[in-house]
Amino acid sequence: MQFGSTGIGALQAVLKGMVDAAVVVLDVGGTIRVWNTGAERLFQCPVDQVIGQRESAYLIGPEAMAQALEQDRLAALAGESVASVRWYDSFSGARLLIESTLSPVRDDDGNIVALVRTLLDQTARHRREQQIEQLSRIDPLTNLPNRAAFHERMREAEDTAARYGGRLIVHMIDLDHFKAVNDTFGHSTGDLVLREAARRMSAVIRTGDLLARIGGDEFALLQTNVQDLQSGGRVAAEVVRTVSEPYLVHGQEILIGASVGIAAYPDNGTRIGQLLRMADVALYRAKAETGAGFQYFNVHMDDVAQQLGRSQALVRRAVERRAFALHYQPQLDAHTGRVVGLEALLRCTDPALSKFGTEAIVAVAARCGLMRPLGRWIFEEACAQGSRWRKMGLFTGRICINRCASELSDPHLLEHVESCLHEHELDPHQVEIELTEHQLYDFRHQGSVVLAQLRGMGLTIAIDDFGTGYSSLSYLSRLPVDRIKLDRTFVQHLPEDRQNSAIARAVLGLAKTLTLEVVAEGVESAEQADFLRDIGCDAMQGFLYSRPLPTQAMTNWLALNRERGVPAIAAAPRSSLH
Repeated sequence: MQFGSTGIGALQAVLKGMVDAAVVVLDVGGTIRVWNTGAERLFQCPVDQVIGQRESAYLIGPEAMAQALEQDRLAALAGESVASVRWYDSFSGARLLIESTLSPVRDDDGNIVALVRTLLDQTARHRREQQIEQLSRIDPLTNLPNRAAFHERMREAEDTAARYGGRLIVHMIDLDHFKAVNDTFGHSTGDLVLREAARRMSAVIRTGDLLARIGGDEFALLQTNVQDLQSGGRVAAEVVRTVSEPYLVHGQEILIGASVGIAAYPDNGTRIGQLLRMADVALYRAKAETGAGFQYFNVHMDDVAQQLGRSQALVRRAVERRAFALHYQPQLDAHTGRVVGLEALLRCTDPALSKFGTEAIVAVAARCGLMRPLGRWIFEEACAQGSRWRKMGLFTGRICINRCASELSDPHLLEHVESCLHEHELDPHQVEIELTEHQLYDFRHQGSVVLAQLRGMGLTIAIDDFGTGYSSLSYLSRLPVDRIKLDRTFVQHLPEDRQNSAIARAVLGLAKTLTLEVVAEGVESAEQADFLRDIGCDAMQGFLYSRPLPTQAMTNWLALNRERGVPAIAAAPRSSLH
C-alpha cells in the first residue's frame, strides 16, 4: 500500500503548526513528501525547494552523510527506529548539531508506508557544554589552564614521549611572599599582582609549552620536546627574573619573588605523579635556600624531603604542646664590658625532633603555617623572662627577639606586641626585634611598613646576619633600623684574614654613615674582640663571653656578672643613636 495524497495532506495539516521541532516525512524510497515549518526554520530552506527531492540532497554534511542517511532509511524499513546525533549544514552555511530519530509509519495492515524524521537542534546546548567544559579547565582569574587541564596535558605528553622518545621538563613555581601582599594590600590588589605575574611568565616561555595555575600562588610549567636539560634552568631563571620585577598597582610599588623546582622525564621519573612530586621536592629546597631561585631535583633532596615530610606532624605537635625553650646569649658593650642585650634563641625540647636543627624546624613550621603561633609564644616568653630579670635587678638592657619576616604580615602583630609589653611592664625600648638580612630584603616593602610601625611604638630593630644578603647603602637608608649585626662568617678569621678585615671595616664605615650601631656575632677570641673594638664596633656577642644558656643558667651568669662588679646597663634610647 502506498502513502497517498490524502495521507500526505493530513500529515501536512498536523505538522505545519509544529514550529519548535523540525519534521520531515519521506516515502519509502527516501523522497521528501513533507517539510514542516520547523524544518524550514532550522535549515533556512523553504518547502517548495525540497518537496519531491531526495533527503540526502538537503540534509547535507560530511562526505559520508548520504551513506549514513541511506543506512537510516534501510534500518527504518526493517521496522527499527533509528536515533542519531550528527553535524549538518544549513542552507545559510551554519553548522548545526542535530539530534534526529527516523521512525517507520504503518498502515492499518502493518505495512510501512512512510518514514518520519524528527530533528532537534542541539547546537546551542553543545556550545554551552563546551563552554562549561572549557571553564572547568581554565583558571578564571588568570585565564591560564587549571590543575585538571595541566594533568591532562601531562598525560598526553607522557604518552607521546613514551611512544616516540623525547624529554619533558616540569617546573613547580611558587610566588614568594604573596601572602604578605594579600594581608597588607587586600585580595583585590593580590589578584591584580597574580594576573600580571601570570602574564609575565607566559611571555618568557616557548610557544607550545604549557603554563597553568594550580593553586592560590602556585603555578606549573610543562616543557615538551626538550633537547637540552639545562634549558629548564634557563627558563626557570627567566621566570624568577620577570616575576621579581616591581609591580605598580594603584601607584603602590609591590615586590614579590618566585621559587622554582625542576624535574625531568625520563631523567627523574616516567610517571606524572612521580615527576610532580619530585618537582615539588626541588621547589621546597629552592625556597629553603637563601637566594636560590630554582633547583633541579636530585635523589638526596628526596631523602631529606621525606624526613621533613614525616616531621611535619611532629613539628605541629611540638608547637601545640609548646615543646620549646629559650636560651639566651649576652651582648656586651665593646668598651665597658657591660651587658647591653640578651638574645633569645629557640631550642626544641621534643626528643622526636632532636635530629633536626632549629633552622630546619623553623622552616617546617613556616611551611605548615605555624610560625605565627610559634612566634607569638617566643615573644611572650622572652618578654616575661626579661621582666623577671629586670625585677630581680640582674638586667636592664634590651631583650633581643628573632622574628621571621613572614610574621610581619600578621594583622594582629602590633596589637600582640603592645599587649605583651603592657602585661610584663616593659618599656618598648627594652625590646629589640631581629630579622635576618635576606628576609628583610625579600619583604623589603611590606616589611618596612610594619617595622616602621613597631619602631614608632618605641621598639628597636636590628638586622641579623648582616653581610650575607643583599644590603646596600641605598637599601639600608630606607629601612627603619637601629642596629646591624655583623655575621660570624666575617668575624671568625679576624684579624688575620685581610678580606674579612676589609669587610668588617667597610661595614663599620657604612653603619657610622647611617648612624647605626654594630654588634659583632661569633666573637671567640680576645684578638677578635680587640680588633673589632679598635675599628669602632659597639657591642659583641659570642663564646668568648658566653654560650647560649638556658634560663636558670643565664640567671646564674647574670648574678655572677653583677658580683664581679660589671653592672648591666639599660639600652641607650634611640634618640642617642641618631
